[in-house]
Amino acid sequence: MKIVINREVGTFSLSDEAARRYLRMSGRGEIDSESSATLSRQFVHQYARRSDPVLVEVVKKMGPSASGGDACLEVVDVPATGWHLLDVCGIECVVPDVDAHGTSTSQVR
Repeated sequence: MKIVINREVGTFSLSDEAARRYLRMSGRGEIDSESSATLSRQFVHQYARRSDPVLVEVVKKMGPSASGGDACLEVVDVPATGWHLLDVCGIECVVPDVDAHGTSTSQVR
């Protein structure tokens, strides 16, 4: 499974162009700059939405220009289950979940 994470100190955010492209591709139409920020905020802590195929495609196709503000968005592969995102000052990384015995429940690449 592919998800989008932020690899830079700051907050997950889409550029205005990436937000417009996302909304067009998902059939929602056009937006202004304020709506772009609102869309980005929806993705900040709703990690399940980070696997949205349209979001993944937009970030893959646009590369660095998909990132807004101080963000550096990247598409990464994760297992279907057994992981969570760790956010340190905005930099996100995928870490495996651990069971009650302290052993990993998945292999994360």
